[in-house]
Amino acid sequence: ILPSDPYMDSEGKPSNHKLMDFKLASSEGSRNIDLDPVIKRYQHDIARSFLTEFIMLGVDGGSYALSKSKTDLFLRALESYIQSIVDVLNRQLVERLWQLNGLDYNLMPKITAGDIAPHDLKELGSYLRNLNGADISLADQTDIVDSLLENAELPALDRGIYEESRKRARRTEAARADYYDDDSTPGDGPQESEEDGENSVGDNAGDE
Repeated sequence: ILPSDPYMDSEGKPSNHKLMDFKLASSEGSRNIDLDPVIKRYQHDIARSFLTEFIMLGVDGGSYALSKSKTDLFLRALESYIQSIVDVLNRQLVERLWQLNGLDYNLMPKITAGDIAPHDLKELGSYLRNLNGADISLADQTDIVDSLLENAELPALDRGIYEESRKRARRTEAARADYYDDDSTPGDGPQESEEDGENSVGDNAGDE
């Protein structure tokens, strides 16, 4: 609602010019201007400010390596934000509650945040394969195996079955090592001399 009072002229009479007027702003020219690039630029600026620029990939092109690096950066940033919240809760909530109630600090719980970024099982498998190639075996460390299974979202390790299978594997490796440490070469039978071979051939010829 706008007031309809006009300006007064020199004689104190109302003029045709209103004190307030309203109209929509528009371009005075007749040339059409493409606003799509401007809108996209602001969209990219907004996404970049939140580290979510990877959601714009595919619209204007982009490689897989670029999308992976940008996604990892965004997930790491989220983990950092969440960890800062967790630190404040542990310091200003849990610790103060424990102090006000006079409880034992050795029994004080701690709030922890889970992982947001998924684990790259392909890179993890390559790392474990390199360790195995360097004669570093982690198979007997059940805590590490449990952690690897958790990263892969697999069921927890059955310690009894796993220990039994590891015992069988160790016995098999020990038996194989004893077999190859023997002086005789596996698969080689008694060697015949050249003289024995010639006599054998001659005897066979005489028999024929």
